[in-house]
Amino acid sequence: MTRVLDGDGNVLSFPDGTSDLQLAPGESISHYYPPSGTQTIVFVCHKECEGQAVLEFDTPNAMPDNRDNDPNVCATRMVQAPDGQNIPVPVGGIGLPDGSSAITRDNADVNILIKDDGSYYVAVDNADPSNNEAQGLFGDLAGHAGIAKLEQMAADAFSKATHFPFRFVGLALSVLVSVFTSTQLTQEIFIRSSLDMGTPVDGPPVTYVLLI
Repeated sequence: MTRVLDGDGNVLSFPDGTSDLQLAPGESISHYYPPSGTQTIVFVCHKECEGQAVLEFDTPNAMPDNRDNDPNVCATRMVQAPDGQNIPVPVGGIGLPDGSSAITRDNADVNILIKDDGSYYVAVDNADPSNNEAQGLFGDLAGHAGIAKLEQMAADAFSKATHFPFRFVGLALSVLVSVFTSTQLTQEIFIRSSLDMGTPVDGPPVTYVLLI
């Protein structure tokens, strides 16, 4: 049996309204994402149970409140868009498709653009200040001309790289790809998602590029 707790130790409910997830011997669940606000996952095995069950989940991206205990845990900070909407921005460790992770600073510069259809485009400059290429890219992504450039960059990356499921607080289930520029000086992490507005309907689309 599996139960999930928030930071105060309260039991959180799963999407179907139940407070526990039970697996029988031999049963397996993959790509499991705990409810929003999860800090602790508790596993209990019945003393008479024989066999093995498997629950696969991605702790770095699913448990943002543990950032103080593990530098590779992804948390979020809210950055206000020009229209007043708070946009979640990754902070801490982000798991990548090759098994490595990238660390994003909580003071990295952020630029948010809004397309006419209400979509958000977020550029995060997490590269070393001495990386002139990354600084130039971040500057190019400012202003409305940056929307078309970021869209093209993301389209190229998603057409070439392996997609990776990703989630952090404030977003619906997302996909992530990681590529390097042709010079190999800058790592670009692209995330496509939509805002989680707390309703069954997804919120506005959001496209991120993190410059590492």
